[in-house]
Amino acid sequence: MKNNLENALEDIQIIKNSIGETKNNYYNLFKILLILGIINLISFTSRIILMILGIPIFLKYVAIHNYIGMFIYILFFIYFIKIYRQEKTSSNKYYLGFLSIFAGVTFLFPLFIRILYILAIPLINEKMENFAIQLESFSQLSNILLFCLFMIICSYILKKKSMIVISAVIFFVYLVISLIYHDIGFEISHSTTTAFAYVTVLNLYYNIVTSIGYIVTAIVLKNGVNKINGVN
Repeated sequence: MKNNLENALEDIQIIKNSIGETKNNYYNLFKILLILGIINLISFTSRIILMILGIPIFLKYVAIHNYIGMFIYILFFIYFIKIYRQEKTSSNKYYLGFLSIFAGVTFLFPLFIRILYILAIPLINEKMENFAIQLESFSQLSNILLFCLFMIICSYILKKKSMIVISAVIFFVYLVISLIYHDIGFEISHSTTTAFAYVTVLNLYYNIVTSIGYIVTAIVLKNGVNKINGVN
């Protein structure tokens, strides 16, 4: 019993030290948040613009859009590996574990989905389509949870419990929309003579959270740590 208590206290101290190290080396975390938010914002905004221009334009350029997006994510992955190697020499297992989770959700899982899509092309049927939809839903859920985890970590770094509450609200709203209002959306087009593109509220909410949400969180993190450290 005594050993278990000592081990628990040791783990708590390690976590506290982890938060302290992250506070001192927050800039890499800030850059990850900011870059991911900007990438997601550009990707979503450009896709919406293509949809507004009409279905024919969208179908013509969506493949190019996707290839550019993949290339940008590859560059981001290379940059992330560089940061991970830097952190590996000075950070503890908890922070490195979090970065590993980030890599899995942001890079590996989407890659896994794309590979499945490629393999499933010759076998397209209703079951495969439903499976693809389920994978996309799980991917969205994973990214929302990742964002909430980012906010919780930032809340401990900045000692702002309000960020935990906000993350819980964001996740709750996502659950409500995805479970109850997932079919609600609106049509967008610049012309009444072209076919309409349809955007769901769920997709809009998800992309706002994973783009603007990351950017705002990054700015709050940077300003908060600078204030703690007495940097103007």
